Amino acid sequence: MILKMIDLSLMAEHLTVHKAELDKLESLICSIQESEIKRVATEQYMIMQNHVKVMVALMDPSQNQMIGIQDLHKWGTCPI
Repeated sequence: MILKMIDLSLMAEHLTVHKAELDKLESLICSIQESEIKRVATEQYMIMQNHVKVMVALMDPSQNQMIGIQDLHKWGTCPI
């Protein structure tokens, strides 16, 4: 998939917002006491982290041909 320059610049801007949100969510998760809320927040963190990884891969012309919707579901371990 070849992304147009406007798409790339929008994604780059969008990416910085996501990274800031991940940082905020990470510090929030550390302070949550309720286990169910902590579990949901951790899942949201992992979903957002995968979204960021897919965006970065789409921006890389050497990788973006191999990226698909299935990559959004490759949950890794949460670093928190």
